[in-house]
Amino acid sequence: MSLKQTFTIIALGCTTLASTTTLASPSKNESWYFYAGLGWAGPSYPASLQESFDALNSQPGVSHFPLSMDLLGFYFPMTSDHRTALGPIVSGVGDRWTIGTEWMQFNQYTYGVSLLHFFGANMGDGFFLRADAGAARNVLMESSTFLEGIAVSDWGVGALLGAGYGWGINDQTRFLMNANYSYRSIQDFNIGTFAISAGFLF
Repeated sequence: MSLKQTFTIIALGCTTLASTTTLASPSKNESWYFYAGLGWAGPSYPASLQESFDALNSQPGVSHFPLSMDLLGFYFPMTSDHRTALGPIVSGVGDRWTIGTEWMQFNQYTYGVSLLHFFGANMGDGFFLRADAGAARNVLMESSTFLEGIAVSDWGVGALLGAGYGWGINDQTRFLMNANYSYRSIQDFNIGTFAISAGFLF
C-alpha cells in the first residue's frame, strides 16, 4: 500500500468517526447548565509583588499552593443545537502560603459573563472554546501572630480565553478539561494567569 493510499484511508476513517460523533448526542439537552471546576494556576505578578512572594517562598517550612477556581457558572443555550451557551460566572485564582498554623492567601476574582462553544454534538461534547469578561477585584487574607484580617481592592476589569475538551459521562453530567489564560487589571496591578483545570457541567 502506498503512502498516499494510507493517508486516504486514515482521512476517510477520521471523517467517518467525526460524522458518527456529530450525529450522536452523548448527553441530554437542558434549558440551562451549571459548571464548577478546580485546577492548577500559575499567576504572573507585577515585579514588586512577585519579589515579595518569591521572598516568602524562599523561607524554610513555607508551603505554596496556587489554585484555579470556577466557582459558579450558569450557562443558557444560545442555539438550537446546544453547542453555544452564554451566562454569568464567578472565576478566580487562590494563591496560598502556609507555615505551621499561619497562612496568607491572595485571591483574584472575576464576576463576569462567559461564552462556551462546543464543536461536538452538543453541550459538553468534544473540543470547545471559552471566553469570559467582567469586573474583577483582589482580596488579601492573612492569619498570623502579628496580623489577622482581610483587605479588598477596588474594582477593575478581567478577561479569560481558553480551550478544552468535554466528555459526556451520562445524560446529565459532562466532564470538562481546559487550559486558559486570564488577565486582571485592578488599580496598579496587572496580573496574568495560566491555568489548567477540570470540572463538571450539569
